[in-house]
Amino acid sequence: MKLYMFLGFVLALIFSVTFVGVTPPTDDFNPENPGWNGMSIAKAELNLQPVSIGNIGRLDPSSSALLIIGPSKPITDGEAESIKSYVSRGGFLILADDFGTGNSLLEKLGVKFRLSGNLLMDPLFKERGEVLPKIVKLEGGFVPHARELVLNYATTIEGSSFRVLAYSSSFSYLDLSLNFKHDAGEPKRTIPRNS
Repeated sequence: MKLYMFLGFVLALIFSVTFVGVTPPTDDFNPENPGWNGMSIAKAELNLQPVSIGNIGRLDPSSSALLIIGPSKPITDGEAESIKSYVSRGGFLILADDFGTGNSLLEKLGVKFRLSGNLLMDPLFKERGEVLPKIVKLEGGFVPHARELVLNYATTIEGSSFRVLAYSSSFSYLDLSLNFKHDAGEPKRTIPRNS
């Protein structure tokens, strides 16, 4: 009887390890995640290669772009210096952040705008839910050949000295209370506001 239990345990362990090994990751922005929240298509089409902050200095600014997607911790002074050096050599930086963790980098780079950390919602122009607002106006070839752009738990940019590339609908609002509904006093308008 003990032999059967042991063999059953070994088979279950082998099955579990095999299942985990062949199942693709599902975490947000993972380059191996083939789901809607992953980046496997972008990785394949754009030839994305992961790079550690320590290796940014080896990147050729004329043939690369640096994507920082969903930073989970503030950028340190040393990391910011590496990024600043890359950008000053002509490198292109894309910071995709939702709730303001990237503000530490923006401050260290000396730019005059910040991520507000306020959640952009849209009850009408949306994909599956209000937290996935559709952008209704794209400016200046921001995304060539794009028919639409859907944001995921997006925030807004505040400050000065930046060019607006995407606008939400006039039905969108900022969920300042983060309760996933429009409350009195929460701004409801095209964001950023049309001039």
